[in-house]
Amino acid sequence: MNASPRSGQADLRRGTHPATQGTEEEGGGGPPTVLAYRRSCCRVTEHVWSYKSTSGHLAGTDLTGYKVEAIDGGIGKVDKHSDEIGDAYLVVDTGVWIFGKEVLLPADTVVRIDVDERKIFVDRTKEEIKDAPEFHRDKHLGDPDYRQVLGSYYGLGGPFGGRIV
Repeated sequence: MNASPRSGQADLRRGTHPATQGTEEEGGGGPPTVLAYRRSCCRVTEHVWSYKSTSGHLAGTDLTGYKVEAIDGGIGKVDKHSDEIGDAYLVVDTGVWIFGKEVLLPADTVVRIDVDERKIFVDRTKEEIKDAPEFHRDKHLGDPDYRQVLGSYYGLGGPFGGRIV
């Protein structure tokens, strides 16, 4: 973890990213590790292409332009999104981070949406997102084979859209 966060990055030491917020049972009151958070997500059975009920997503909200924050910092802004049941996703323009690239994130990766701050927090690291199968909007947006590969990459291919343990 970063000893001193750079500008625009969540401070994991203090647990400021929602993916690192904890409960008493996860370690006696201190912020849990990212691994502890991920283990708690294994219980989720919502579909990979649907928002978690706890994300704060409201159908019909225009998320275009919202900043997207990975566990360890910003990754870009939402360029396109879908609210369709069973087909919800974010297309994120990564700007200078991965120059000229976009990434597709399944809605299940969204931990929290802060409408006031216009920020979306996801439960993946920048490295995990950067290393995801390459996304080309024209080729992959409606491609079910790409979605299967992407879901498997993010470890979301278990029963009922849950992660494989």
